[in-house]
Amino acid sequence: YTSRHYHLFAGINDIFKEQNITVKNILEIGTDKGDFANFLSRIYTESQIYTIDLPDDDPIFNEIYGREDKCYKERFFNERKNNLMPSNINFIRLNSTNLLDKFSDIKFDLIWIDGDHYNPQVTIDIMNSLQLAHEQSIICVDDVCIENYKEDYVSNESFLTLENLEKNKIL
Repeated sequence: YTSRHYHLFAGINDIFKEQNITVKNILEIGTDKGDFANFLSRIYTESQIYTIDLPDDDPIFNEIYGREDKCYKERFFNERKNNLMPSNINFIRLNSTNLLDKFSDIKFDLIWIDGDHYNPQVTIDIMNSLQLAHEQSIICVDDVCIENYKEDYVSNESFLTLENLEKNKIL
């Protein structure tokens, strides 16, 4: 099973190639095991991929996705290390609230928001991404649920933010 966003980003790459557009910088918010960053590094071979995730000692990082289990956490770190090996991947341990401080001098052509799916963080990530984008950038957001929805790791809060930005003619 491959999530639809793999197909989406492969298709976006095809469109960029057809239009002779060079994708220089890609930002991924939420690295997890690094599978998607690795995928991006293989299809966007000329791009620099910046993937960020919470620092390893962050309590939130250590309390989700089964990382409180020592054996799982060791396997997780090994898998992430292997996935992030390509030379065009830049892995940064950073709370995404601080994106603008870290990337004040870079504009991204493509941004994938797949960090915390709840407010306030998802709204902060969307707003920061808008600041890090240029006029031709593409920003994609994971798990945009239109209906009122909330479970352990997914909610409709990104949709509500995007809807508000659209109503206010920001998007």
